[in-house]
Amino acid sequence: MKKNYIIIFLCLVVIIAIIVLSWLFTIRTIDVEFLNDVENTSKEEIISLANIKNNTNIFVIDEATIERQIESGFSDSSINVTTIERSFPNIVIIKVKERVPLFKIQRNINNSIQYVTPDIDFRRPTTYKENELPEIPLIEVLNLQLTDTYNTKECICLRNIALGLIELGFTENSIISFIKSIEFSGNTVKINLRTTDTSLLINWNDVNIKSEIKRLINRYFNEVDDFTEWTGVTII
Repeated sequence: MKKNYIIIFLCLVVIIAIIVLSWLFTIRTIDVEFLNDVENTSKEEIISLANIKNNTNIFVIDEATIERQIESGFSDSSINVTTIERSFPNIVIIKVKERVPLFKIQRNINNSIQYVTPDIDFRRPTTYKENELPEIPLIEVLNLQLTDTYNTKECICLRNIALGLIELGFTENSIISFIKSIEFSGNTVKINLRTTDTSLLINWNDVNIKSEIKRLINRYFNEVDDFTEWTGVTII
């Protein structure tokens, strides 16, 4: 009989523990952290799109599904969910950034020249006529005309230039402030800087683009006194 009481007691302890832990790890707060200036959405909209149900256990949320639900809510692909974090015991933090248009590239559509303004990941695929372009600074890409794909060696080169600068501490906005235009000519990529007459040259068929742009920027940093003031970036 005593053994039966012990078993019943242990079962009750387990049940109580399950109830307490289930309550403890039930999501109470969903927080949204914007990683840059965001104009196209709000915290309330992000939480609504995340669609995390009431009484959801923090251990069972599916980050990939939440990310897909949020990003698919923006037809222009303007919002990027960078991470979804669990802060135990019951807080979910959704980190979001707005994709920053970086490049201005010609696109040939039915023999009509229009423009696209992709971000660093070559998203935000909106196409504009020249008089419809947003009035924001962009890096003009010269001697490149796209048709129906971003999967070209030139676009990969552009992305690697930007990624190399990001790895050095630039933001998308400081990249735009730093570079005026990028020009393709044969095997050479000419990077024209915005506030000086300086150009950086890369033989893009022979080098790792990210490594080469970092090498050039490090050399340029050592030659220019006001680099940090100009770009907001300190090269270490």
